[in-house]
Amino acid sequence: MAKLWGENYFDSDRKKWQKKAQKKGEDGKIMKDKKSNQEVCLDRSFVQFILNPIYTTFTTTKHDKKEEWAVMKQKIMDDWFGGKDFLSHEENQFVEKTLMKAVMRNWLPAGETLLQMIAIHLPSPVTSQAYRCELLYEGPQDDPCAMGIKTCDPEAPLMMYISKMVPTSDKGRFYAFGRVFSGVVATGMKARIMGSNFKPGKKEDLYVKNIQRTVLMMGRYSEGNEKLKSAKKKQSRKNLNFKLSIEILSLHTNKIKEKTIDLLERSRDLTVSVVFRTLDFSFSAIFILLFNVYHLFHFPVGRSH
Repeated sequence: MAKLWGENYFDSDRKKWQKKAQKKGEDGKIMKDKKSNQEVCLDRSFVQFILNPIYTTFTTTKHDKKEEWAVMKQKIMDDWFGGKDFLSHEENQFVEKTLMKAVMRNWLPAGETLLQMIAIHLPSPVTSQAYRCELLYEGPQDDPCAMGIKTCDPEAPLMMYISKMVPTSDKGRFYAFGRVFSGVVATGMKARIMGSNFKPGKKEDLYVKNIQRTVLMMGRYSEGNEKLKSAKKKQSRKNLNFKLSIEILSLHTNKIKEKTIDLLERSRDLTVSVVFRTLDFSFSAIFILLFNVYHLFHFPVGRSH
């Protein structure tokens, strides 16, 4: 794997790795193209072994190059599937774009790859929330809410961060899309919904409503669930890799324009309620170009620069 990064080149004719791009002959001298008299250069190992096979697959399938695709398909079958066909009988009949999608779906499924990377490299909620709590929660770091967030305690007060309000197909209904950091959220429970303008001790941007439905969202699919709670053990991290969604059906919640909402269980005897920090999104120009033209007719009409 280390050879795939940096200045590493593989000469398939000589079966050797090298640090320079110039291709050498059997005598060790740098080879030159007979027509252009320029040095023959190799592709970097990442391009040669990762990108080029993907590019070739895209080109041969999308443009219906059957002979070239047959050669590439055989290489994929030999190297990845032990010589077995990885496409079904129906998928083998596909052409162009539909064939390309079927090949990539079976050969390099992005969903499984991303999920595996998340499970391996991202810390579990039990680990991450212990040091992220001070960045997320505005209140004292020793109150019951903060302690529940740090330990992912399902017995602690309910603390849920809503990041987005998604309208449903029914008029006046919204999905409150967010994540449970502590406690348990359940269908029928009464909760306090605090918007980003809420201030402790005041009733501005504060709503008390019953949660009519809880839904666990996994990609494009959603599954109804009576109770959803934070993970207490590390073994439960898989459940927390998916964000949770609550469908709050009320006339007041659809007036909340802010995307950051905090839910706190009303049944707990807490005198001070503090919300999560509001997310600030900063946008900066990646590339700025300023120029002047000597004559206006040189300036392209109908284009923005």
